Amino acid sequence: MVQGSFYLLRRKCGNPRCRCARGELHASWVITRSEAGKHRIYPVPDEARAWLRQLTAEYRRYQRARAVLVKRHQKMLALVDGLAELRLRPWPENHPPPMADLEIIEHHPQRVMEAFRRGEFDQIEIIGEADEKEFFELCFREKMLQVLAESMPTERKKIEVPL
Repeated sequence: MVQGSFYLLRRKCGNPRCRCARGELHASWVITRSEAGKHRIYPVPDEARAWLRQLTAEYRRYQRARAVLVKRHQKMLALVDGLAELRLRPWPENHPPPMADLEIIEHHPQRVMEAFRRGEFDQIEIIGEADEKEFFELCFREKMLQVLAESMPTERKKIEVPL
């Protein structure tokens, strides 16, 4: 397989006395593709034309087949998720609403990794010191910490779970 589109490119060379200035454009076989966000054109030598035509066609067939698989898998996953949703049971029956997502910034990498491995939380986001500084400056400037402190709930009540 070769990634790209294979086609006959027709264009002008820019010479005002050339036949292309009268409409007889220059033709050359090329493969075009996007690389790192830029459109690239590669000339195809005459002796490689038939071979590359087959390889680019094979790549197009692969892309179509992959797109079909992706759609089918998305549908299958949606069905599996729907089955799981039907089987889920609320537990415990009379439980308080879950806490809002809590984000904590911790500056002890070893302690954080150990807690992550123990399953104490399920996501780590690395924040650089510059980002951390900007975050706290924003918190103090906007008085976010005072607002949070005022809205913090009082001490939690212990919920007994029957064995």
